Amino acid sequence: MTIEQQGLWQYPHADRDDTAEELHGVLVTDPYRYLEDPDGERTVAFVSAQNELSAPYLANLASRQRFGELTTALVTAPRAGVPWERGGRYFVVSNPGGKDQDILYTAESVTELLDQPRVLLDPNTLSDDGTVALSAARVSDDGSLLAYALSEAGSDWQTIRVRDFVSGEDHDDLLRWVKWVAPTWLPDGKSFLYWRYPEPGADDAGDDFAATFSAAMGVGQLVAHRLGTEQGGDEIVWHRPDLPEWMVDPWISPDDRWLVLTSGPGTDTRTTITARRLTTDDSGRTVIAGDE
Repeated sequence: MTIEQQGLWQYPHADRDDTAEELHGVLVTDPYRYLEDPDGERTVAFVSAQNELSAPYLANLASRQRFGELTTALVTAPRAGVPWERGGRYFVVSNPGGKDQDILYTAESVTELLDQPRVLLDPNTLSDDGTVALSAARVSDDGSLLAYALSEAGSDWQTIRVRDFVSGEDHDDLLRWVKWVAPTWLPDGKSFLYWRYPEPGADDAGDDFAATFSAAMGVGQLVAHRLGTEQGGDEIVWHRPDLPEWMVDPWISPDDRWLVLTSGPGTDTRTTITARRLTTDDSGRTVIAGDE
């Protein structure tokens, strides 16, 4: 009779501590919160003990090899998204198979996109461990510029950059503290909208700056970034400090005359739709009017 049949598994001990937090007037205990820190000393020890217990059992499973081969074949199979066109150029996000992250390709025709595409952005080259992912890619209407967002190690936080299609080089624009909303180009092709949070200061993070990345950082804003300008000067388009849980999804009408904003509190079914008229000033820059 095996150990597991006898019920003699000696599972690793998990420490409990006195961590507690008052939420809405109720004291909620959270004795295992320390396990949320993957690099913490107690977490590493606990995981190691769990592996020591499970590894011998898993190694003797008759289906282990077959299951591993099938799983590997599934996750490394070639895959591709739906191609799209901007300014006479074609784009697709795909993976030839076996790559940690999907790649953004481009071409002058659909046939070329299928047969001999050109790599426009390969996130696999941006980190040694393959954990930097392309989380959003938006091409300007004339097909000349790519606004793209990158995330590291599965984080919701993103960094936005802008790449020139012809040169393949990035502009100096670098936008941080970004989440959720993909870059949305305005009709002028020289600016786009995105969703950001206030940059945390040293006082906000205390002794654990990493905690800043997993906590809500104030109230988000939908802002317009003009290429070649500093992020600090971005124009606020939508900001409701009285509704901290609300977010906005922007959309440009096909005739480029309206900016439509769909807003709501997270995944709640409540929704508000507003429209802003879009005009052009003497310099050719898109101007966003107030609510209508």
